[in-house]
Amino acid sequence: MNNEREWEFLYLLEPYYKELDKEKEFKRINETQIMPSYTDYAAIAEKISYENCIRFLDFLKIYEVFWEVEKFEDFTLETAKKVLNLLNDSLFNESKFSPKKPKYATYSLIEKFKINIAYQFSKSTNKNEIIDWLLISEEIRNRWNYIDMTALMKSGCNFFMKYNGEREITDQKMLILLNKFIGNDKNYSEQLGKNALNWLKVYHDERSWITKAILSALSKNNYIISKGDKMLTEIENRLNYWKFDAKRKIKIYRRRIVAFFNNTEKQSKSLKITKQSEISEIKPLVLLPEKQVVIFRCTYKNKAAVIKEYQLKALQKEKIKEISNEIANSIYLSKHNKTRIFLRYYGLYLKTNNSEYHIGFLMEDCDSDLQSYIDNGGDVCLDEMVDSLLNGFFLLHNLGLAHNDITPKNIFIQKKGTKIQPKIADYGISSTFSSISGASLHKTVAAVKGTNSFMAPEVQDPLNNRDSFMKVNRMRADVFSLGMVFLYLITKQPPPEGKLDREDYIEIEKENVKTSWLKNILNWMLPRDPEKRKKLGEIIKLKKMQIMD
Repeated sequence: MNNEREWEFLYLLEPYYKELDKEKEFKRINETQIMPSYTDYAAIAEKISYENCIRFLDFLKIYEVFWEVEKFEDFTLETAKKVLNLLNDSLFNESKFSPKKPKYATYSLIEKFKINIAYQFSKSTNKNEIIDWLLISEEIRNRWNYIDMTALMKSGCNFFMKYNGEREITDQKMLILLNKFIGNDKNYSEQLGKNALNWLKVYHDERSWITKAILSALSKNNYIISKGDKMLTEIENRLNYWKFDAKRKIKIYRRRIVAFFNNTEKQSKSLKITKQSEISEIKPLVLLPEKQVVIFRCTYKNKAAVIKEYQLKALQKEKIKEISNEIANSIYLSKHNKTRIFLRYYGLYLKTNNSEYHIGFLMEDCDSDLQSYIDNGGDVCLDEMVDSLLNGFFLLHNLGLAHNDITPKNIFIQKKGTKIQPKIADYGISSTFSSISGASLHKTVAAVKGTNSFMAPEVQDPLNNRDSFMKVNRMRADVFSLGMVFLYLITKQPPPEGKLDREDYIEIEKENVKTSWLKNILNWMLPRDPEKRKKLGEIIKLKKMQIMD
């Protein structure tokens, strides 16, 4: 019997269940699990082996919870709260390292719990009862993120709206839940959106974190998404909400991009759908067959531009997700590009050509990428370049994104007379985080890819060992990669890919740096231990202090 199934009742009672079942002493829970009546406790306790005593006691804890859930008709709010309290026992979780993942037997228990709650929704006669059951459901959803509660939450929200009718909703918790789960329902989205806006008008200044939770929930509301609202934008700007919720904004852009690909959205101001007649003087620049990408240089509305065009045989779901993520990130950063450090987004098109789908998005043109510029003998002012890139990636992190692939090839340059303006580009594997939802800055290594020689060690090592479970702090990994770019600007040689070779390269080249402020920056950015690396904001302040001294 494998470990995954060791908590099944059939396994615990394997020697006895056949005889007991024949005597109809067991009550069936589902096709694979049974539980004894109270009269069978003594018989089972006498027969069970000494080695299984502790496991049997654990079984009794599980049984106690199942017995409470089995009440069904008599399943009250008090019973539900008692069950939730019993489920605090670590017995019901996979391990202390994954507290939100229930053990195998706990799944069926919670499924039964959900059936009971759904029944209570259907028999409730007023909205206050439904609110209580919705809050219980939300607690289950928050405690076990492996359990799908979406259908149950939608059902409860629909029952609430049935009893509430057209009356205004002012309870902040309900505004969050309703907009989150049925804000895309055409029957309710307008009413829920307007109720949330009315609440925001009164309370947004004094309850900022609740305000941000409501703003986040409104991202699910189709009425708000389609109509927009000036007052909503003003509140977001006043609270610097965009700084905390990149994930929400980018998700909206991504949804619109996918709708455009699926031919369900013809026009969108934010997407800037581009007509082919607006593009001229198209010249191929780079062919990347392994990525199904061709880069073109062109003229767009009398401006020099670059097209990144994906040429696909079919609109596969995973590929569309990857492309829409890159374009959404580009749109989002273009809207917060005050220092002009990010490549400006111009527009998007989709065309078919001989049974192929060509998805192209236009960006401002640059003279070269940083690596090609250095390899061809170009020179940069280190002080200015380091300042620009530190401030640029600091802004990127403040906007809620980690780049995940910082290399000289993904930094472009524009020449303006004798000055060089760097441009941060290639957001294909950039990832978002959101303080509003309490999301961690950490991400599994499997989802953080990049260029090996510039990767942080905590990303490079697990990927080489094919370990997809280790987690990394994405912002600290970016700090290391940017430090490697600075080292490349000094040595004008790409770093070796081998682990030991690269460690030697870093130590030797740091020692050769004579400028004190630059040497300190490398020491702050390139420790192997991510916890010892300084944040970009700290480095910017310390650099200014050193140069002033």
